[in-house]
Amino acid sequence: MPDIRITRTDNLLCEAMEKLLASKPYDAISVSELCKLSTVQRGTFYRHFEDKSDFFKYYLNTITERLLSEAAAEGEVLDDLERYAKTMHLRLIAFFEDHPRFVRNSLGGDVSLSIVDMAVTQIAKGITERAQRQAENGECRLCVPPDFLGRFYAGGMIQILRWWLLEDSPLSKDELERHSNSILLHCLEKPGDTA
Repeated sequence: MPDIRITRTDNLLCEAMEKLLASKPYDAISVSELCKLSTVQRGTFYRHFEDKSDFFKYYLNTITERLLSEAAAEGEVLDDLERYAKTMHLRLIAFFEDHPRFVRNSLGGDVSLSIVDMAVTQIAKGITERAQRQAENGECRLCVPPDFLGRFYAGGMIQILRWWLLEDSPLSKDELERHSNSILLHCLEKPGDTA
């Protein structure tokens, strides 16, 4: 059973990060500012996290987990790679649309590549795990290694979403989702598929 104090501290820090990202870029946010807004002592912060970057990885993971929990609560089956990727894609679009300043302040503009890489890592993990499992179970054959597929697809997904939201892409949501799914499906060969 998780320690309630740790969970509360982490939740306070995540809420503070979300508020700060609504008003300023990630690089302009300090640990002191994060601690002050969350009412979490700096010493407590550093007992939980190595630095701001370490915390931001955790923060991105909580967003991913929240999106997946919401999908599961709505009855979506997320074991299948194709369903998982489609669900993550659609839910990220909705999250980014609901939090446009988050995109601009954490994934947009001149943001450091390490922030984008953290977001990619969180999404790639789920794709890689599902691709590996389905390949091992004979449910599909991959044309590339699972970890390559996870990083490539997640990186593309984040970059395309940034482009779509920040640069006023001419694609509709449906087109964006359809094109992304098409790329993923080209990397999978289901049993019975013919070349």
